[in-house]
Amino acid sequence: MSLSKQDMGELGCNLAKAILRASAKVDTFLQADWLVRLKNGEWVLFEVKYQEYYESPDGHGLPPWQVQDRLLLQKEKGIPAYLLIFDPKKQKVYGQWLDKLEEGKSHTTTIHPRKVYPLENFVCLGEYHYIRNDKGKPMLRGEEMLPIVQAMKEQLGEIYQ
Repeated sequence: MSLSKQDMGELGCNLAKAILRASAKVDTFLQADWLVRLKNGEWVLFEVKYQEYYESPDGHGLPPWQVQDRLLLQKEKGIPAYLLIFDPKKQKVYGQWLDKLEEGKSHTTTIHPRKVYPLENFVCLGEYHYIRNDKGKPMLRGEEMLPIVQAMKEQLGEIYQ
């Protein structure tokens, strides 16, 4: 049986979860995209999505259990979660702290459950158009990154206070 690297990684994760469930008193698995230590020593969990916005309701979001687990991590360990969205249809980058999104309106879809937050609850960090580098990998153009980086610095600055 020949597996792709992605399939091998997924199989390894599934086997590890099965072993942990059977051998330990595991309550929750939290598979975040990034756990980042900022230069001030604070930790932030980043959830990064490349997704088109939902049209009914208009917004972006996560599966409800991901929201619940990330907010529990913040409550118990003081590690806030930041949702960073790359919207390919609008070609915009949106971001917001998950606890701030929770303070506003939301809607949970039914077929493939997802907690969707209205676009106006996010900060639009900027527009993007990606290009491919010499190895064929997508990347942002340098001039487009500057306003996104500045907007992100402003939002991350909130945890320094």
